[in-house]
Amino acid sequence: MGLDHVVLGCEKREELVRVAAALDESNVENTGIKIDETLGKEYIAFKDPDRISWEYYMV
Repeated sequence: MGLDHVVLGCEKREELVRVAAALDESNVENTGIKIDETLGKEYIAFKDPDRISWEYYMV
């Protein structure tokens, strides 16, 4: 059994945009900024080289 996914949070949309741009610039496949319909929060998701899912949410 291993780690399934990691979720981090940020308070400012500018930080979410910065992370999205850094992922794109590094050619890391990601979802782009999306809205979680259940929570009504913006987020971006991607996988690391070990295929662990990461999510970065507005809090």
